[in-house]
Amino acid sequence: MKALQLIRQSKSLLIKPRLSLLANASRTPMLSLQSRSFNTNYQPKTYQNQQYNQQATGGQYQDRLSYNGKKIYLRGLNIVKSDVMLNVQIKPASYQQKQDSYQVNKNGYVVFDFTPVQQLGDKAEMMNQQKKTIILTLKNIGEILALDTKPGYNAEVDEEGIFVQYQPKENEPVKVMKMNKLEDGKTYKFNYCEIVNDSEVVNNLAINISTAELLTIQSLLNFATPYLLGWHAILNPHVVDLQ
Repeated sequence: MKALQLIRQSKSLLIKPRLSLLANASRTPMLSLQSRSFNTNYQPKTYQNQQYNQQATGGQYQDRLSYNGKKIYLRGLNIVKSDVMLNVQIKPASYQQKQDSYQVNKNGYVVFDFTPVQQLGDKAEMMNQQKKTIILTLKNIGEILALDTKPGYNAEVDEEGIFVQYQPKENEPVKVMKMNKLEDGKTYKFNYCEIVNDSEVVNNLAINISTAELLTIQSLLNFATPYLLGWHAILNPHVVDLQ
């Protein structure tokens, strides 16, 4: 598969031991799907990857979504289970004025946040300080769109799953998200982990989502793709000022 080929071809990674580590890391207990009472005071923040933005602005940080000096807060998609919350946020392309024109100076991206949930009796609290984030670009969001949502389980394909990876800097851990269908044929596991020194898997978080929840994610990604390229300026040229 495409994602696995990219991982195997990466010169900076030792692939064979890594895939073995990922396979072991993904065997976490299935999460309970029972309904729980959650803290409704949780407010999503702007899910910025400051380092990612700095690379495109010459080291000078700027908020990608602000207007008239005020930040714009978008509501992300939250999928909450007993142990982990998955939040999906979209960051549209940004524009830069060059002489007498505006041009896309940075493509957009999609943010997947995995936040541990701590059970406190019949309630739960989001452990935001332990939140882990992986960024998906136009190069790999297609892997999620290609996930099979038809009923049924194919062990040859679904057991191995699909991998996407992101590494902010060469000397930092490689962030990996594995996605695969479970044996019931209608539940999907999204497994996040980080690989350190090409040999150690740390910060493993996993969440099981239903077919309906996966279809919602795929629908949002389909809708967001033109925004990642900056094509929304065709319908609303004023977006070039949202910098």
